[in-house]
Amino acid sequence: MPRRKVVHAFPELHNNVPGECFEAVGELANKGYGVTLEARRGRRYFYSAKRQNGRVVKKYLGGGEFGALIAGMAALNGIQRRELEELRRRSFELIRDRWDGINGAVDAYLTRSYQNFSLFMEAAGYHRPNRGVWRKRWKGKVTETMGAPAAVVAKTSGGAGQVERVNVSTLADRDVVRLALENPDSAVLRARAMQILTGGRTTPARTWRMTWTR
Repeated sequence: MPRRKVVHAFPELHNNVPGECFEAVGELANKGYGVTLEARRGRRYFYSAKRQNGRVVKKYLGGGEFGALIAGMAALNGIQRRELEELRRRSFELIRDRWDGINGAVDAYLTRSYQNFSLFMEAAGYHRPNRGVWRKRWKGKVTETMGAPAAVVAKTSGGAGQVERVNVSTLADRDVVRLALENPDSAVLRARAMQILTGGRTTPARTWRMTWTR
């Protein structure tokens, strides 16, 4: 009785070239095929198996010594794949730990930098109410108010009880008035401040004393 010819599902495994066989086994693994070696009646048979539509589908690949060779290649390929996955996992953990260390160092540096910046700002006379923007803290006669536009009280030494309250609505005008208060000897600043406070009206030559109020 003539021997039945076996048609292999993956003929590239039977080229008898070890390199090509090993590559074919790797391709099977990449496609999701598992490799099994079954023994029946003293003979060994090599199969590939893959679950499809809820059931396992097997394909005959070879038997005897050739099957054992393919099984060894498959085992070696599986070991290499596991080693590669382990290498990838360790590399990822190493990169992650390194970036965690870098991020921690950067966070610590930024925290220290902002703390130093806050100390310098406070030493320069600034404060940060309600953790908002930094504002200049004016000591002595000048005090900056928050919220509504600051009011300036202008008193004359020539007339007792004459008090004029003026709202300074723009930041530029407020800065001019501040500079005039800080530099009482500057005739230019004083003249400009008085022009702002009086709205450009002509006033008699008097000695003015200005203070910030809430």
